[in-house]
Amino acid sequence: MATNYGQDVTPPKHYSISINPRLDCGPYWAGLGDTALTSTKRKLPNNTVLVHTYCQTKTTTFVPTLEEYMQDCVTTFGRTAPDPTILTRHEYPLSRVTKAIHLIRNPISQIITKFQKEFKSHVQDTSWRSDYPLTKSGFKTWCQAADVRTETLFHEYYSAGTVQTMQETPCGRYIAEFISWHNHAFDTIASLDIPELVIYHDDLYDDSLETTLHTMLDFIELKQQTMPSQRLGDSDIDVNEFLSRSDFKQIRRLVQKLATDETWSHLE
Repeated sequence: MATNYGQDVTPPKHYSISINPRLDCGPYWAGLGDTALTSTKRKLPNNTVLVHTYCQTKTTTFVPTLEEYMQDCVTTFGRTAPDPTILTRHEYPLSRVTKAIHLIRNPISQIITKFQKEFKSHVQDTSWRSDYPLTKSGFKTWCQAADVRTETLFHEYYSAGTVQTMQETPCGRYIAEFISWHNHAFDTIASLDIPELVIYHDDLYDDSLETTLHTMLDFIELKQQTMPSQRLGDSDIDVNEFLSRSDFKQIRRLVQKLATDETWSHLE
């Protein structure tokens, strides 16, 4: 597997190893890096390389256009010549993308996970943890703070009616970002006219993992090398610890309002 994010898989002060040794733009092999500019240590498959991308960069606007989204999908960051201590931004042609595996997770679970990770990152910040405790009220306060920070942007991207629904919905800002991302994912794949495989987050856990991996390998026409020695963990978190039944109904209403027909068909 390769990735668009060489900084995540390359040791510090090592060069990111591009899947094509003649091109620095990546993607980069995961788990490979060298202190010298050498040839790749892994042969390219004859057909497909599975590449990890978020289709999102830190410079991405609140709700990117489809063109911005597509560009982010092929934007890479690598430690390349002449200085491997500096992270360099690159881009490869979108035409290289020949298939797409589209991973979808429950938006509520994804947002709660984001909150939990941020809580853990403030291990030394007792003030932050006091403001946003790992509870239902702490989660809602954290959501409200995020909504307030970007509320003025709501009106730039959405109609007055949609903005009102967002303001009435817990984590309206993050729900909007989630739906925009998946709307663009489906539109990008349709625009490229390439085969697509949709995988649901829960399919990567519990007893579904092996079957899901076989499906993915068949789709990208690669042979199985090894299988995980154990399952990845629990399929998802308990969202009921953070939201009420009425919250779920309001979130569903907003999701349906923002999602394209294609996105909604996979989320409803």
